Amino acid sequence: GEGRLVWVFPQGAERPAGVRPLGFLPGAAAIARLAPHARVVPLALRYEHQEREQPYVYVEIGTALEPQRDVLAGCAAQQVAVQGALERIDVALTVNDMARYERLLGTRPGRLARFGEWALSRLFG
Repeated sequence: GEGRLVWVFPQGAERPAGVRPLGFLPGAAAIARLAPHARVVPLALRYEHQEREQPYVYVEIGTALEPQRDVLAGCAAQQVAVQGALERIDVALTVNDMARYERLLGTRPGRLARFGEWALSRLFG
């Protein structure tokens, strides 16, 4: 229904951040094809252990993708978009440009998920 959010990890499993290609499977694109009015928004996550025991989680939200009728084309477009978002995180970490990220210290996972849903609903809702 309207206002619902579905998170899909198109790789099917967690993989190390630097592995390329990302290895997206067509499932997320197949779901998007079945829901043509849904917005597909690429989102990249990167966990980094820096000066703290708990990792920092960097989140980069891309622009909503155009609907694709072809599942393989949709899968390829999703992979390219997420890879671009991961590369933006990589560049920010390399040049120490952390001003583009909001720092949420001491956030519990449930709160982070609620924040993500809220942010996506405001950006694309």
